[in-house]
Amino acid sequence: MTTGWLFGEYHNGHFAPGVLELAAHTQKWAGVTLNMAVLGATEDHSTLQRQLQGTGIAHATLIPIPDNATVAQQAAVLAAHIREVNPVFALFSATPLGRSVAPYVQGLLHTGLSADCTDLEFRNGQLVQTKPAYGDNVVCTITTTTSPAMASIRPGVFPAATTPVPTPTTVTVTPFPVPLSQLTGETTATAPTSPHQPKDASRIIALGRGAATPEGIRLAKQLAHQLNAAVMTTRPVSLLPGFGVQAQIGLTGQTVHPRLLITLGVSGSSQFLAGVKNTGTIVAVNTDPHAPIFDYADYRYVGDAVTFMQAACKAW
Repeated sequence: MTTGWLFGEYHNGHFAPGVLELAAHTQKWAGVTLNMAVLGATEDHSTLQRQLQGTGIAHATLIPIPDNATVAQQAAVLAAHIREVNPVFALFSATPLGRSVAPYVQGLLHTGLSADCTDLEFRNGQLVQTKPAYGDNVVCTITTTTSPAMASIRPGVFPAATTPVPTPTTVTVTPFPVPLSQLTGETTATAPTSPHQPKDASRIIALGRGAATPEGIRLAKQLAHQLNAAVMTTRPVSLLPGFGVQAQIGLTGQTVHPRLLITLGVSGSSQFLAGVKNTGTIVAVNTDPHAPIFDYADYRYVGDAVTFMQAACKAW
């Protein structure tokens, strides 16, 4: 039996548009059992269980979290639950929240995500995703080689279930799976002397996973202070305390156009590069000589980012 997973976005006693339609659509897939995660602080699990009867959801987990949890905090909880369930695929309705939280979850799980899909199939043990591209002029069919395969689907694409499913839904309440101490205090990191938002800075230091160690972060802030620059990040690093989506560069974050961009441990994914198209000078630092970022950089340093920053702080 194959296990799938669905984000059960739930507000004020109702599921968000597209959620139950997605559940109904997966009923057509033979040999697939669907699990759901519902985030909330006050939802009654018995009421939730009644609402889910006949939807095809085999097991729903209600995870109590604060009502004011940020998108990054919700993503951290959802990613933790997905790791526990270990599904073959994870689905999100492409609501405003679904569009926001899914890329964060993708970054935490280091997997692939097809956003805003218009159709889904499950063939030969793989999630087959269909989505428009190039201004909706081309339709792409996508399979994901990493696990779980992730997709967000436009609400209204699939019809709601018309025939009740005899299998009842079991709802459990689980403790908050991520320590609150790791999720609180999310703020935007800006350079000490910058009067504007980080994305508006004329000089930006971008931190990737290859440099996001405690020492790397400390040195990046020191170098930014010396250069009167802002510290920004790739999507995975934006989830660390002290950053946030305001500091994230890329397709789902901020678009920047500084005169100088220094990337540290940034591989140069297409998602990141979409946010730096109009940059002046790019200085790239990466240990991988074949990192895609080097194809776009004006100056390249193949080596350790911490070593580079230590020398730069002394020289500049």
